[in-house]
Amino acid sequence: MSDFGDSFSSGEHKAGDKELQEFLMVEKQKAQFNAQIHEFNDFCWDKCVEKTGNKLDSKTETCLTNCVDRFIDVSLLITNRFAQLLQKSAVIFLLNMPKQKLRPKKPISSLFSMSADCVASNLIFYENLNYLPPYIKAIILRKLLRGKFAKNVNKLLSDLIYPDLNHINLSSIYVDDGTLKVLKSCIYLTEINLRNCDNQGFSSESLKMLLKQTGRLLVLDISHCKQFNDDALTCLSTNCQNVRELLAENCSFTDAGLADLAQNNKKLECLTASNNNISGDGISRAVQNKNWRFLRELRLDNCPKITDDALKTVIENCPKIEILTFFNCELGDETSIFQDISKTCTRLKQLHWTVTW
Repeated sequence: MSDFGDSFSSGEHKAGDKELQEFLMVEKQKAQFNAQIHEFNDFCWDKCVEKTGNKLDSKTETCLTNCVDRFIDVSLLITNRFAQLLQKSAVIFLLNMPKQKLRPKKPISSLFSMSADCVASNLIFYENLNYLPPYIKAIILRKLLRGKFAKNVNKLLSDLIYPDLNHINLSSIYVDDGTLKVLKSCIYLTEINLRNCDNQGFSSESLKMLLKQTGRLLVLDISHCKQFNDDALTCLSTNCQNVRELLAENCSFTDAGLADLAQNNKKLECLTASNNNISGDGISRAVQNKNWRFLRELRLDNCPKITDDALKTVIENCPKIEILTFFNCELGDETSIFQDISKTCTRLKQLHWTVTW
């Protein structure tokens, strides 16, 4: 009851304040009007009345009328002119005012996203995350794999992975044999990123065990990983025959592993084999297998054993090639190679090589 009374009294008080303000505004306008009349009287009396009497003569009345009219006209003229000057000054100010760039509004995170961030930042305090639905696990898993936890993530991974997981990026965390063992249950993986995992705690054997369980793999980025040798490449080509993109720069495979890849994989579209111990004969035999007829991208940078004849063989057997790079390869007759490229590679979009003189 007291709350109702207080709110009622407050409403009455606000209404009374509004009426008082209106009354004071009216009285102020009356006072200004009276002051204007007194000003008219003082000015026009001194101007027109020369002597006082019982009544004003016609000359004095005419003078007073004209005086008041002219005083009003002059007052209105001054007021209007002053308003025009103010408006003009405002326009000049706005034109000369420095333009401020509109900053794009930062999107506001949803409550769901903020909650996921909170859970991901405090994962060590959760004993079990298996009960979470897959779509929430996927969000938290992406946040986990951004590198916040450098080591000891295997327990968290085992709680967060789910059977339908189709891609995972492990390039920002420490990977060991236990990490790859956890991933063996993800049989639907189509994309794995193990880039820059060299000198970490997993072996070539563990890598092969993972590849044997991921027969649906389409994309593998294993660049800068010395554990990816001929045996691992052979395992990939045998068990993952649908691979379309293989990024394997600076690994440790040779012509033998490359031959197995060409023999078993018929859908390869992109291959990065830069900085590997492969020769011109190895790449020639691989493309002559005819299984790489869909190859669109081939990167052979920093492979000193690649020869002119090998590149010509690539050009002849890969008609769909769009990107071809052989930077820092010791070639002989570059002019002849470019002539062949211009005649055969009608879809070529990017060519990268080293000019020597």
